[in-house]
Amino acid sequence: MKSILTLLVICIPFYLRPVERIIIFTYPKSGTHLLGKCVELITKKTPCYQFNKMHWDKNYYPTHQFNKVMTDKNTKLLTIIRDPRDSLISLIKALEKSEHRIDHTKSLQTIVTDILKNLDKGFSENYYGTNFYLQSKSIKEYYKIVFDQYLACPFITRFEALVGPKGGGSYKKQLQEIERIALYLNHVLSLLELENIAKKLFGNTHTFLKGQIGSWQQFASKSNMSLWKNSFGDCVTKLGYCWTKK
Repeated sequence: MKSILTLLVICIPFYLRPVERIIIFTYPKSGTHLLGKCVELITKKTPCYQFNKMHWDKNYYPTHQFNKVMTDKNTKLLTIIRDPRDSLISLIKALEKSEHRIDHTKSLQTIVTDILKNLDKGFSENYYGTNFYLQSKSIKEYYKIVFDQYLACPFITRFEALVGPKGGGSYKKQLQEIERIALYLNHVLSLLELENIAKKLFGNTHTFLKGQIGSWQQFASKSNMSLWKNSFGDCVTKLGYCWTKK
């Protein structure tokens, strides 16, 4: 009997063994809490979060430690990528909700235009009260950090694949993405379990606003499209997105 149990332990597939540590490595307004919620629903554990130049405690890991965890077999590292134009609109709408961080005498369209005009200069602390782009000199420099660091993560998901139909995505793709994340985290889920996670995934996190794909298009027109393109350069296409409005 003992030898049979030993054989069973040896033969258990590696993907069924739980990992000891899960770290979500993201940049702001990319869908951090969407991914975090998905991980929690899959594993029943709270992942660690990491943001560049952000205060950290027991649930946060500083960037300089990531070279070590990248090769740690007991650590799973995930990131989420989102259309940078939607990330910008998500930021602006978040600022709009704050009484002290945005000029409420201006229309949202005007604010978007103002910020687009300044993206090549970077944000100062007193410009709309935020330093969202991490003291980068420009949006292009900021996304160079994304290309160099975040795209090197061993597991990358996309906001557009994970958000599901309530955010303008596909239910089928959402289920597939949840399953892909689960398998990376060494969890094999049934279809019913995948569907239950999908039902709970959208919204109800403390930074959630609307969580929509393509929200930038509401503020883009023929007259300002060149401003959008000049501001973001090739960041959009390098991340796999296009400039065609849907």
